[in-house]
Amino acid sequence: MPSARTQELHPWLEEALSEPIIQAVENGRADIGIFADNVPAEGLYKLPYPDDRLVLLVPVGHELASERSVSFADTLDFDYVALNQGSSLLRRITDAAVSAGKILKVRIQVSSFDGICRMIEAGLGIGILPLSSVRAELLGTRLVAVDLSDDWAYRTLFVGANSQTPLAPEATKLFEYLSSMHA
Repeated sequence: MPSARTQELHPWLEEALSEPIIQAVENGRADIGIFADNVPAEGLYKLPYPDDRLVLLVPVGHELASERSVSFADTLDFDYVALNQGSSLLRRITDAAVSAGKILKVRIQVSSFDGICRMIEAGLGIGILPLSSVRAELLGTRLVAVDLSDDWAYRTLFVGANSQTPLAPEATKLFEYLSSMHA
């Protein structure tokens, strides 16, 4: 008789980029998703989630490390470490570079915020991340977070569910809790 261990397991919580999150909720593979404001999500019922502040992350000793605040346009002469294609964050900073009339020089693309931090620590470029995704023990010792003066550096996140499919009671409670975090 097969045990529960031999059955296919599905994660209860999974990290992904905004577009795949939205697709998973639309297709019923996920009950709830958290995603960025610059990715279309017309098929979802969504409520604001706590806002996200993006910062420039540089290694200690970098020439921008002593700046209190910097405009994104002033960073575009440096090589960047960025998330892989398809991420809402890469889309946001690429669009901002185009608006500034410059090209974003992406030297390395990785699949996680932690990967970006590691590459920046190694001196392979600079990057833009949500401040909340940078491990506190790295700040000041290996990495420096510099405020971005651009309005787009404050982004809205949403928590969403499929508008056509009712949530299970447990998922409804989680959705209500997550949406109540927006102050």
